[in-house]
Order: sequence, then structure tokens, then C-alpha cells
Amino acid sequence: MTVVTEVCANQYIGDCASTEFDYKFKIFSEHHLVVIMTDGNGDHAQKLTLNKDYTVTGVNCDEGGKIILSSPLFNGNHLLIERHLPAKQEIAFEKCKQFHAKQHENAFDYLTMLVQQVLGNASLLLQQPSRLENYFDAKNYRISNISQAKNDNDAINLAIMQSAIKDMEIRSIRVNDIDIPALPDAKSRKNKQLGFDQNGQPTLFDLNESGMSDYILVDSFEKGFEITSRYHALQYEKENRYYRWAGKLPKQVVENSTPESTGGIKAGAWIQTIVNSYTKKEIDNQFVKVKDNRAVQFSTLDLVRTDNYTGMSMKNNVQHLALYVSGNSAYTVVARNSDNTIKYSILFPTYSSTLATTNTLDHITAYGFNANHPTSDTVIRLGTDKGDYDLVCARNNHRFFIRNNNTHQIIYLPEKQGTFAVQEDNYNKQQIDAKLVATHWSAKKAVNGWMKEPYTGIIIQWGRVPRKNSSRNFFPIAFPNILASMGVANFNSNSNLTELYTPNILDANNSGFTMRQTKVTNGSNASPLVDMRWIAIGW
Repeated sequence: MTVVTEVCANQYIGDCASTEFDYKFKIFSEHHLVVIMTDGNGDHAQKLTLNKDYTVTGVNCDEGGKIILSSPLFNGNHLLIERHLPAKQEIAFEKCKQFHAKQHENAFDYLTMLVQQVLGNASLLLQQPSRLENYFDAKNYRISNISQAKNDNDAINLAIMQSAIKDMEIRSIRVNDIDIPALPDAKSRKNKQLGFDQNGQPTLFDLNESGMSDYILVDSFEKGFEITSRYHALQYEKENRYYRWAGKLPKQVVENSTPESTGGIKAGAWIQTIVNSYTKKEIDNQFVKVKDNRAVQFSTLDLVRTDNYTGMSMKNNVQHLALYVSGNSAYTVVARNSDNTIKYSILFPTYSSTLATTNTLDHITAYGFNANHPTSDTVIRLGTDKGDYDLVCARNNHRFFIRNNNTHQIIYLPEKQGTFAVQEDNYNKQQIDAKLVATHWSAKKAVNGWMKEPYTGIIIQWGRVPRKNSSRNFFPIAFPNILASMGVANFNSNSNLTELYTPNILDANNSGFTMRQTKVTNGSNASPLVDMRWIAIGW
């Protein structure tokens, strides 16, 4: 018998009832069958055991036979019956022996079945569709047990890819409600702050224009500097003003230059701005040093901060000055303005005392007290509307520190020549803009209209009433609290009219009023006038 079919495997799907399944190819032994069962997804393959999980019929039959399972195949499970022959030749052909046709035929059949087995196994390999095509076709099957990649072109397994994605995710900003578009290109992102608009979409802010960020004071026009960031600011020492560069970066500023000589003060060039920092020189000058135990001089720094509002400035609010001095010597406190006008000149006794000052006070000098007392600290207190700050000279040495009396924070100061001052909180441009917007009147511009002042809540309303309308008229908006005053007048478009008419308010409250015209002579309201005009004030 020849091998007339290429079939060497059969597949079935379980129905929870069937136990007998055909195999439609010849086998020489029941051990030449491999029976495998998987679930419906092709996972969890299980090789069944002969004479335990199944039995075989039809050995040596050309048409095949059956396998009989010990229990029905579960619904949806897959069953594979496949011929698997050992790759060996066990028939011995001896010299000058009798020729047995059946024996030779079985040997050739066995070889043919081995070839079919090899071809069947080859069909399971990942292959190119043809020799001309430069890819492998997985035919919609998974590829499992991929090792860890080593080279850039190696395939990776799902676990490694998910781990890499997770590592990026936990270090990324993510949202779970909308799709986020890609950010603009590098040129558009340069020196901008990432934020979100009213729709939750990413947008870019120029912090120098919005006032959302402080600037870094890097140096001065007099000393020169290379500007490389939108947040760099330069001081113009001559006028004690600060500028940022809005033009092309980097910007080289040579020594002894001015804003005008290096581009001008205008859009796209130098822009005067708020600066919340001091130069190194200014910081050094905020310290006090006692010389020869004879004099201590300090002044309140004029904390002027200007922005794009021309002429706007703010000063720290010094409320009082107190000197707590140890020792037996008396001392004098002299307060002067910048024009050297003496504002106060007071001789203090040896106990603690307080000197009230005003915002116009510029310089205060204390003379004649011992700041190096052996048993007590010398304290100079500068009081502001934000709290008190003490400049302390520790006993028996010349070590100075600033103490915040509200937070008890200590800032140690080395011995420096200069001044002691407290920097107050000021408004930036964005905050000032918000306050200016809050002062705007709101209004409705119409024949019957109104306007409202935001701080006091005063409302002014106006309108007109047709001459024959004697019904109730409502204000454009009701007064929330009270109708304080109301005036009415006729609108006369007839210059030849000789009779006199008067408008009358019959009643009025917060929501509206009733009025009509009356003829002065006989009380008739048949007026030829066009209409009446009214105005009302309240809050």
C-alpha cells in the first residue's frame, strides 16, 4: 500500500459530549500518535497520556482509526492528533535473503511519513513568504519566550516593553480625560513656561510679560554682562533701575554702557521691570559695623520697585525705631532726610527707649553707646507693618545677626560696613493689573441703562417713560439696598408750546416707579410732550 495522503494531523473542538475522534492517516504503532489538548485561546497546552487519558484503535490501517478519550473534551477546548515517528530505520535487509514486498513497502512508507513529518514541522516555523520578500510572516500568531534584547535591532518581549513604558509614565505628567497635543517646536518653546489654558490644553507663557516669575539680577550696565536668559536682569546703577532684555539672545552688554546705548528702552529691546533681588554689593551693604564703639549708622533702604507703569514706586513702611542699649553712657539719635534736614534729635538716657518715625525718614544715626558690653546684647530694632526685626551685636564680641521677632529666624552677619534694612512685600505688575481691573466701573450703555461703582456699590440709573404711560416702570436693575434719590424731567420737542406741564412720581421703591405728566393749569395729562426723562441713585 502506498501513502496516498499528505495528512499527518487532525484537529477538533470539544462539545462536552464527544469522546471519540478520528485520525485519518496510517500508523504502525499506537505509540506513533501524539495527542495534545489546549484551551480555546491556544494556551495551556497539555500532552495526554496513552492508556490513561486515551486509547487508540486502527493501528496499521491505511484509512486510520480513532482515539477514545477517558472523558469528554470540554466545550471550546482544542484537540490535536498528530503522527510522530522516531527518526530511525529498524528493518534489516539481509544479503541473498527472500524479497518480502510488504516489508519493503512498509520501509518506504515509513520514510515517506518521516518526510511528511519534517514538512509538517517546517510549516510551523516563522518563515519568509517567499525568497524574494524581506520579512517573516507570523501569520497572526504570538511569538513567545523572547530573550532579553542585547543589540539595537533585537526584538523585545512584552514585559520589557511594558517596564520601559512604565518607567517613562511614572516620570511623566499624564491626564486621563482628554487627548493632549504635541508641544510646539524648540524655537517656540525657548525661554517659555509650560502651563494650561482654560480648556486644560497645554500652552506656553512668557513669564517676563505675565509677571508670574521673579528675575535674576546678574550685574549692571556699568560692569557689563552677557545676557543668556529671559530671566536675567541688569541694574542701571546711575538711575538705580532694573531692565530685562526682550530681544535676541545672547545679548552682550559691554562695560560702562547704558540701556539706550545697547538697544534702547522699547518693545523687543530693554524693558524696565520689577526686581525682587539685590546685587552682591547691595547685600553686602545691608550689614552694620561698629567702629571704635562710638557710632552706628544705618538707614532704611529706599525699596523702589518700578515696572511698566511709569513713575510708580513703593517704599517700605517703617513704623517705629527702638534702640535697646546697655552700659552707662548716654547717646543721641539723629534722624535726617536725604536733604540732610534734621527731623529728630533726641538725647536718650541709659535705658531702653522707642523713637517713632515716618515714611519720610531716610537716615538715623546713633552716637555714643557701647555696642560691646560684657554682660548684655545691644539691640537695634527696626519695626515695620510686617513685623519687627532686630539687629543684634552679641556681648563681648563684634558678631552681628538679624533676628526676626515673628519667626525667631536668625541670620548671622559677618562684620560688614554698610546699612541695615528690612525689605517689604510689594506688588508685581500682574497683581497691580488685577487691582486696577477691580476699580473699573461696570455699566450698561442703553436708553434705559445703569452704571455701578465697585468699591462703594453706588448705582446710577437713567431712562425715559412715554408721556401716556401711567403703568409701573421697572429700573434696569433693582437697587440691592435702597433707592436714595430720584429726579424726573419733561423732554420738550415743541418750541411753540405755551402751556406748562409737570412730571410727577406717584410712587417709587428699589425695583421701580410710577409717574405721569400733569398740566399745571387744569391738571390734564393730555400732554403734547414726547416723553419724560428720569435719573435715580442708590446702592
